[in-house]
Amino acid sequence: MIGYWTISSFSFPKERIESITLSNVVFATLYFTTLNQKWSSTISKINIHTVVVRVTVIILLIAALLLGATRAVGEHFAFRLIQARQLNDNNKAIRYSNKSLSWFYRLDNFGMPISWYKGSAYVDQGKYKEALTTFGDAFSVTPYNIQVINNLASAHEVVGDHEKAKSLYREAIRISPGFEDPRLNLAAIYYNESNYREALSWTQSVTNDSERKLKYMELINAKIGTK
Repeated sequence: MIGYWTISSFSFPKERIESITLSNVVFATLYFTTLNQKWSSTISKINIHTVVVRVTVIILLIAALLLGATRAVGEHFAFRLIQARQLNDNNKAIRYSNKSLSWFYRLDNFGMPISWYKGSAYVDQGKYKEALTTFGDAFSVTPYNIQVINNLASAHEVVGDHEKAKSLYREAIRISPGFEDPRLNLAAIYYNESNYREALSWTQSVTNDSERKLKYMELINAKIGTK
């Protein structure tokens, strides 16, 4: 049991609620079935069945049960949240995200913050200020998630904070140099600022000749060619 707890503590235990619940049940069963049994002299000497120990164990088991129940509810509504997003039902997505979120449940089983899904729903509704706040919440939970950083940067760009957007896009690129979206998003900012040379540089830094990159190249070259 000690070996299991040690390993699970370093192996994403939040993703295996059923295993933790089972271990708690086993532990509780073993503990309470031994209360009335005769212990060896060695064990009796340490007085393991003191009131303090019993109360502490009971409190820990109750806390574990409540934590597991809270996370089970979170997972249920997170599943419905993802379904709502797939159906483009943003109102339900926001409602389910609110029901799923708690201090004990902030990430889904894929490692994405629940707030990220909520922010994406706000974007689809055109509520960019709400999206900015919500993406900020997601960033506080996973500050190295490149998708969260990219979306937070885009929210800053939409509300007019261009320098903050540039800084966040560069941070996403620093974390994942092969991530295409922030490079092209930077190119779009510089294009809108009429800094076509810088826009061209960022567009050319994308190694994959995607449809979006080719479109940007065409627009930027057209502007540079008119100068």
